[in-house]
Amino acid sequence: MIMGKKGVLNFRIKILPSDWVSADAARREMEKQAAMADSFFSRWIVAFFLPLLFGSLIGYFGPPVNKDFVAALVSAVGVLAGFTVTMMLFTGRMPGSEQLSIESTVDYVDKICYLLRSQCAALMSMFFTLLVCGLWLIFDGVKAAPWSDLSPMIQRSSGIFLIGLLFLTSTKVILLPYQIYELQRFTLEQLKRAKNLENKKSILEQRNLLKSSKTNDKPENLDDFKDG
Repeated sequence: MIMGKKGVLNFRIKILPSDWVSADAARREMEKQAAMADSFFSRWIVAFFLPLLFGSLIGYFGPPVNKDFVAALVSAVGVLAGFTVTMMLFTGRMPGSEQLSIESTVDYVDKICYLLRSQCAALMSMFFTLLVCGLWLIFDGVKAAPWSDLSPMIQRSSGIFLIGLLFLTSTKVILLPYQIYELQRFTLEQLKRAKNLENKKSILEQRNLLKSSKTNDKPENLDDFKDG
């Protein structure tokens, strides 16, 4: 009996833990949003495969990694992963975002979703780097047969892949300061817009108060002001 797509989905929901199902739904949503961008496939190749391939080639032709290098890499990537998680938690928590107009809100949501996808990709590359580091360290301590015979080959292969992941992670980490700048700049622009609007309202109230004390002229509206 062949299960339909809806039946498979219901089966997964019933048998898998709820946090797994939620994570898979979030992954599908990110893939759907990313696929809507122009030239998604070519951008994906440039963003992931090129750094991974370039780093792997350097790892293949370069000297093999050693235990001190892997241990230092684990410490550095662990710190960067914690920083990235913190950054993701605060991404989108902009003061005054509820006061945005409809057009600004749409742009704001698209920008935040894009930044979160980029940060999630950086975080996943760090997790894979830590995973390969753990694999290398495990086989570095294997002394019993038959794994002892395979240990050098696995360490060499994982070391090459580790250099590729290091280059991939580095390209993602380099983008983090620019993402922080984007968020802070957007916040400052909204603060500037709010202050300008507050200043216009204050001037308008003063003018209407002055007119009402002298004449019965129709009060001015805030729409009479042009954005400066």
